[in-house]
Amino acid sequence: MSSRGVGGGRGRPATLGASLVKGGLVTVGSQALVLLAKVSGIVVLGRLLAPETFGIVAIATAFASLSSAVIYMGLPMAVLQAGGVSEGARSFFFALNAGLGMFLAILFVAAGGWVSTIYGEPDLKLAMWIMASVPLLSGLQAQSRTVLMERLEYGKVAASDVTGQVIGTAGAIGLALSGATVVAVAALPAVAVLTQGLLVAWLARWAPGVPRGSSGDVRPIMFVALKIFATSLIRDVSRSSIVPVMGVSVSTSAIGAFDRAQQIAVMPINLSVDQLQRVVVPVLTRLREQKHEFLRYFEASVLVTAYATASAYFLVAVYGGELVALLLGPEWEVAGQLLRILAVGAVFRALAQCTQWIFIAGGASGAGLRSTLYGHPVIAAASLAAIPWGVTGVATANAAAWAVYWPIVTLAAARALDLEFARLMAGPLRGALGVAAPIAIYAGAASVFLSGFVEAAFIIALGLLHVFVSFVFSKGVAKDLGTLRLAAELAVSRRAG
Repeated sequence: MSSRGVGGGRGRPATLGASLVKGGLVTVGSQALVLLAKVSGIVVLGRLLAPETFGIVAIATAFASLSSAVIYMGLPMAVLQAGGVSEGARSFFFALNAGLGMFLAILFVAAGGWVSTIYGEPDLKLAMWIMASVPLLSGLQAQSRTVLMERLEYGKVAASDVTGQVIGTAGAIGLALSGATVVAVAALPAVAVLTQGLLVAWLARWAPGVPRGSSGDVRPIMFVALKIFATSLIRDVSRSSIVPVMGVSVSTSAIGAFDRAQQIAVMPINLSVDQLQRVVVPVLTRLREQKHEFLRYFEASVLVTAYATASAYFLVAVYGGELVALLLGPEWEVAGQLLRILAVGAVFRALAQCTQWIFIAGGASGAGLRSTLYGHPVIAAASLAAIPWGVTGVATANAAAWAVYWPIVTLAAARALDLEFARLMAGPLRGALGVAAPIAIYAGAASVFLSGFVEAAFIIALGLLHVFVSFVFSKGVAKDLGTLRLAAELAVSRRAG
């Protein structure tokens, strides 16, 4: 029996709008809870364990993160883009994902001793062994998660993500309190993925059947998936290579500080932009032939990143040092300095990753692959070229590279789908540089002359005044804020249900 049509037809724009907003609301809300759990883990574990411990595990985590791109092979997004697959094809994809996960798990175990010897860290072997469970469990749950996303059952996916992260964080803290160090940090993602996998399998109520690689829908989906896979692989290799390469010549303490700062900086992107992709892409895919609606829906989808996410990051760039000192303690001062720099780059990184929605949903995965092929290795190379200036130089070069890459990849997306480059850039520029950045500047000025309640009141007052003036004198900002207001209303209306 075919599973085509799981998501239900092409859909009317109003219905798709409700699905987009409701799914986005559920995803953002759930990922806020995941973010809270992750931050709690970072804070508590940072207080209990030394930076060196996180530096050791960060190297193993870099390899585990890279394995995700290999396991999924771009299949979830390719299946969503196709609008559904036959059961025989889905079982074939399950076997492929699970087989790759098992292969990588064995590779992790076998390479543990070798990696440990290269870095001169005996505990790294144990971390690699624990991390071996991550690719195995990820491969087993890939197609069950895809089934839920095809059905637009975002709440169930969200529930599994939140529960997994909470249980994983609680387990890691319990191990740290009992005296474990490397095991505690490495066990967190392993326990989280195990919990998520069990819940997703139960909620999806899907079981693999006989794999049918000869099914007619396998080849076209694999063709698209391989392009998405290559894009993800290049992106993840570029991201994940920075810590292992630095680890050869930089102390584990400095690596630990860089890893914590990077985790705090990138976490909101992973938990918002990357997660919203599974909501936005299915909706945009159904509007692929309606170019005007496609562009309009993308513009609306990216506004949250342009206004809210950018505002948060720019404020972190101002208060990053104080934030890290408050959360982790004074021994993490270097991480606070790095976070300020990385937060600026994260604004442009988030906007650049939103652009990938256009390539995938618009059927231009080949153009997306080319933009990633050229861009992400250059970003990684620019970052690593600054190693002689230490972790601060690496963070600065990384932030600058993302700022340059965002307009370039946006131009590539506009050309690939014959969209208006100016419209793709306008909303994000208004939100990030026209509203979010000035508010951060006010905060920076206030932090020099004021403190406490007076400082907070000053920032809020100036921020609201800036938003009001922008609303009155800028038609673009007024339109953006109106769109966000309508989205909020739709999210709580009956239509969104």
